Amino acid sequence: MLGKIKKAILGKDDGDTQKLLELLLDTWIDEIEEQLKENIAYQGMLEKISKYEEQVQTMGLAKEKRKTIDAYVTEVSERWILYAESLYQAGMQKILELLNL
Repeated sequence: MLGKIKKAILGKDDGDTQKLLELLLDTWIDEIEEQLKENIAYQGMLEKISKYEEQVQTMGLAKEKRKTIDAYVTEVSERWILYAESLYQAGMQKILELLNL
C-alpha cells in the first residue's frame, strides 16, 4: 500500500492519484463521523431533524407530497455532500501537487 501511495504522490499514474484521493476521502469521512458522535451541536441537529420528520408524518400529507418533500431534502443534502467531497478532493490534489514540487 505504501508503494501505491508513493507512486500516487510522485504522479506516476493519474489513476493511482485518484485512488489515493478516494482513500483519503474515505478515511476523512470515517474520522468526521466519529467526531460528530460527540459533537453536541450535531446531536442537537439530529434531534431537530427527528422532530421535523415526526411533524411531517403527522401532517396528513398525501403520499405524493411526502415523496416530493423527501426528494427535495435528499437533493439538497446530496448537493452539500458533493460540495464537501469536491472541496476536500481539490484540497488534497493541491497537497499532492505541492509534494511533487
